[in-house]
Amino acid sequence: MTQSEIHSVAIYPGIGIARVGNSDEYFIAPEIPGALPDAGGSFKGQDKKVKRQAARFRIYGLDENGVPVREITAEEATITWRVELANLKPGWYQFINAMDLGGLSKSAPKRNSGFQGEDRKQIILTPGSKSISGVNQSGTDHEFHGSYLTQDVYMGELRTDDQGRLLVLGGHGDAYSAVPGARPITFANNDGWCDDVSDGPVRATVQIGDQTFEAEPGYVVVTPPNFAPGLHGPLTMLDVVHNLYQDMGWYVAPAEPSFQRDVLPIFQRLTANQWVNNGVFMAFGYGSPLNFEDANLIQRLADPGEENQAFRQRIFELFRPPTADHRMEDYAPPFYGDGFGEATAEDFLNDLPLTPLMYATLQKWASGAFVSDLSQQEQTDFSGLEPAAQCEALNQAGLYDCLGGPFHPGIEMTWVMRRANMWKAPYRLNLLPEGELPSLDYGEVLYPAVCLNPEQGPLSANGPGSLTRWMGVPWHTDEASCASGYDPHFYVSTPSFWAARVPNQILSDAALPALNQSDLPERQAMKRFAYRQDWYRDIQGSSYYDRINNMIHEWWELGIIEPTEVQREGYPSRMWLETGRNEALTGTPDYSLKLIEKAEAFSQPHKLRMKLLSAKPAEGRKLPRRVYNQWNR
Repeated sequence: MTQSEIHSVAIYPGIGIARVGNSDEYFIAPEIPGALPDAGGSFKGQDKKVKRQAARFRIYGLDENGVPVREITAEEATITWRVELANLKPGWYQFINAMDLGGLSKSAPKRNSGFQGEDRKQIILTPGSKSISGVNQSGTDHEFHGSYLTQDVYMGELRTDDQGRLLVLGGHGDAYSAVPGARPITFANNDGWCDDVSDGPVRATVQIGDQTFEAEPGYVVVTPPNFAPGLHGPLTMLDVVHNLYQDMGWYVAPAEPSFQRDVLPIFQRLTANQWVNNGVFMAFGYGSPLNFEDANLIQRLADPGEENQAFRQRIFELFRPPTADHRMEDYAPPFYGDGFGEATAEDFLNDLPLTPLMYATLQKWASGAFVSDLSQQEQTDFSGLEPAAQCEALNQAGLYDCLGGPFHPGIEMTWVMRRANMWKAPYRLNLLPEGELPSLDYGEVLYPAVCLNPEQGPLSANGPGSLTRWMGVPWHTDEASCASGYDPHFYVSTPSFWAARVPNQILSDAALPALNQSDLPERQAMKRFAYRQDWYRDIQGSSYYDRINNMIHEWWELGIIEPTEVQREGYPSRMWLETGRNEALTGTPDYSLKLIEKAEAFSQPHKLRMKLLSAKPAEGRKLPRRVYNQWNR
């Protein structure tokens, strides 16, 4: 395409996702939906801290029909990026419940109501706009710094890569208190606190020869870390917005969904949560009759034949419908719903349903009206995609990587993303004019009717800080509050809230050496594989208040659930194991593990002999000589 044939330019993705971290190292967010980010071997850096996830933005040239035809880089154009971030959470309204739940919607008073009028500007972080141009650019001139009362808050920075694409990095995951030494007291509305997440528009001016274009803007959201990269919730934010787009006429579901693209991921995302929740492991994990990673089961699921319909129908009936007149607890997915804590005991909003679009997709699958395309391999190499397909992948990747519920309020974004007046076009938010902040004053109390007003409510247009203001403050307390299995009488720990981002029960990498030992007895290997530990165990404390306080200070010392190759026949070749945990948090060595390892050594006589030969006698005491001779004979 020649320069003169470019009719407009646009920024992709429409919404990019960056994540906070306190390491000096970072990695790029996924650019293919469902892909595992390339973090260079580990999601913690050499400094043992959590790497940041950078959101990368690109420019594409569009033809007269608005179709992307090629990427434009610094090799042929001068690209000047402009980004404006803000964190408005302390100056916004409390989160009590999603405001689009009808009778369960709740009015919300202001956070930090002791600050009135102009004084409220002291508690919002509005560092303004930063710009950057060129290749491989970075530096303090491109950093975002907000002010919380008298405290400087680093909120992130801009960089460019070797093609002039934009990289947005977020903050370091810190929380700030107005009173030194203060402790948080609740999950989402801690007055006197702020954090360093943020969001805002991404704009660019592009000069190609003698032509100058103002790009269609994008948007960036800086969220908390992903403690289980490569795993996804049973509902993703992409599912949520696609359901909305269908209602708005922007998306038309296929008459016959693709098994590989539309159906199988619903099942496999559920099974993948086995690595972060013990209840899912028991119901849908390895060894279960409904392990949706099992090749034989997948072949049967992909069979549209009439003789297989009763089987498909039974599986379909396991899933909770989008609407009901009572609670359906023993259905899938085993996750809490938006109404948890506010709904009555029988209210179906206590539990998480599939979206109507997802449910209709499974309904078609159950009836046999689907394309059985299991043998077709989808293109997963970004560079091999056509430009339009690249843009579609970029638009979807970030939303796929974010949770689609429960919105109470959530981890990355919340219920406002399913409201029509938030959107200008697919994957493009309705934006305020450049330089304009969203309104923060809708009275002392924000009422649901005011909030949902399509013309004058806070959802009518978006600007810096629009999305993250609905989330908990600081983010640490919400993540440390919402776990799984609040009923101690339940057999396993379900339902869950956000296991794929904030794990519940995990498989420690301490099991890996044993699982890789081919001569370890099979029953012992099974015990090792099946033993799940509480991910919160190092910050649990003696009370709920200890836990949310410890999370603020020690979040980065918790383990990250990462994919790991395992060499044991009959077991998954790739398991998500907890790695990078700071064992010093416990304050004592793990003698229990040492004892287990000693017992397991008796299945390996040669290794046991070496252990005994290398053992050091206690001070003032010698090991009996007969111990050596026994294994030397």
